[in-house]
Amino acid sequence: MKELWILCVLSIGLPALSYSQAGGGRSMTFLNTPGIAKLSALGGINISNVHDNAGMYLYNPALLQSQHNNVFAIHHTFYYADIQLNTIAYALDLGKLGMWSAGLIYMNYGLLDGFDDTGLETGSFSVADYAISLGHSHTSGAFTAGINVKLASSRLAGFDATALLADLGVIFVHPLHDLTFGLTLRNAGVVLRDFTASSDSELPMDLLFGSSFKPAHMPFRFSLNLHQLNRIGSYYPGYRLPGSAREEPGIFDLALRHLVVGTELLLSNNFNLRMGYNHRIRQELRLPETSGGAGLSYGMHFKWRGAAFDLSRMHFHAAGALTQVGLNIDFKKGFKRSIVTKENNDNTE
Repeated sequence: MKELWILCVLSIGLPALSYSQAGGGRSMTFLNTPGIAKLSALGGINISNVHDNAGMYLYNPALLQSQHNNVFAIHHTFYYADIQLNTIAYALDLGKLGMWSAGLIYMNYGLLDGFDDTGLETGSFSVADYAISLGHSHTSGAFTAGINVKLASSRLAGFDATALLADLGVIFVHPLHDLTFGLTLRNAGVVLRDFTASSDSELPMDLLFGSSFKPAHMPFRFSLNLHQLNRIGSYYPGYRLPGSAREEPGIFDLALRHLVVGTELLLSNNFNLRMGYNHRIRQELRLPETSGGAGLSYGMHFKWRGAAFDLSRMHFHAAGALTQVGLNIDFKKGFKRSIVTKENNDNTE
């Protein structure tokens, strides 16, 4: 239990060194881009849902559980303007050494055309972001504590930035009911090398708290997650027409921008549907005349023996939605038919 107290203190104390500011002023924000189809379908933020959890521990290391042993996950995001986001995760139980995971997040923006300040072409250049992570979790009773250590890098037209970061997480899983609470501090760390000598990059640190629960005798599981708790009241003003007055959001609107809601419709042990709503995305990325569904997300999950397929659509803007596909393989089961028992019929793969 000592590790749990340490993580709780760090999660509460470190954000005090930060300050509240509007969005758009930080670097390496790709670290907060949802790269798992399940995560996107539930609103883009979720640190408390331990069920069907192949790769979710990249966003909360405490979600790494023993049932994820020898499970491999690969997810691909068809981003805007042909930008590609790929996420790979693998978990392994090393016995007395506990549960460990390795992951890769790679975002490739492709080749862009370069111009100087006079408008002359300077040739094409590449832009890419990546993060390599190593995670570990330890379970004691109903509590699990975890940590991810990440080496992240951004490359832009010959300029590079590198950072060393850590995610700290704790979850409580109720022993009798389908109820989970999670607390996570993400992307706390230091910039090892900045883009230029005059750059002052700020890492996208985030403090989150969430809960997932399934009411008895209902085929639904609900998730409520609070994010950017280290930046209470911060917001991005969003797009407005030239000459139009800036409207300050009210207290209720600001509060909702910290809340993400998700739900799963559990149709069977092998198939479920997912939906989510992110109020911050809706308010800050909508156009004055239309929201275009911004903030809404949905998806599905289908299992067949040792394999699972995930599909999600997440609306950021009126320009369209992002599509994500994921494949999760449980090498313990392979593709052999398994007998459903009380022990393995818990939908927690």
